[in-house]
Amino acid sequence: MLGKLVTATVAASVLLATIATSTVTASPAHADNYCGFVPGTTGLGGHSPYYVHCDANTRVWVRVLVAASEDYDLCAGPGQNVLHSLAHYAYYKGALC
Repeated sequence: MLGKLVTATVAASVLLATIATSTVTASPAHADNYCGFVPGTTGLGGHSPYYVHCDANTRVWVRVLVAASEDYDLCAGPGQNVLHSLAHYAYYKGALC
């Protein structure tokens, strides 16, 4: 009986560790190859929202949706493009700029 309990406890620990690791690595803010909108974070070490354009050879139009302010279009270059601090979403508009 004790052996089954230990086995079940170890299996549950491994499962929880796997889920915790998967959750962290699946987060867009932590993914190395993530493209698109990344929401801002608050607190110590926080960052502004940004849009990641993954094609190194083009610039694209992105629509930025801003809370309590006017939305705007951004010509996003390769890599991270910092957005308005109140931006709550940004998306590719389907055109080069």
